[in-house]
Amino acid sequence: MAYQDRFKVWESSGVRIVPVLSQPHDSWTGERGFVQVVVLRVSLHCRGCERKMRKHIFKMEGVTSFNIDFAAKKLTVVGNVTPLSVLASVSKVKKAQLLT
Repeated sequence: MAYQDRFKVWESSGVRIVPVLSQPHDSWTGERGFVQVVVLRVSLHCRGCERKMRKHIFKMEGVTSFNIDFAAKKLTVVGNVTPLSVLASVSKVKKAQLLT
């Protein structure tokens, strides 16, 4: 399945919201997992940086939803992920630091 098919993106007043998948969490992971919210400060300079980050997050395993706040340079990731794994993955694309 292509990463574009995994999520439907709604856009309102410049904020992009990517909703949680409609399937129950344990049905797509094959096991019961935990859902965690991770907030990062990310070095975003332009819309190209934002697009690159979005494409990278779509491909990340365990992510159920995310939000990129370009003005505040914050990335919020929700899913069966750990803060350190999200930080390590995002740091491959852009400079990032954990906020929560």
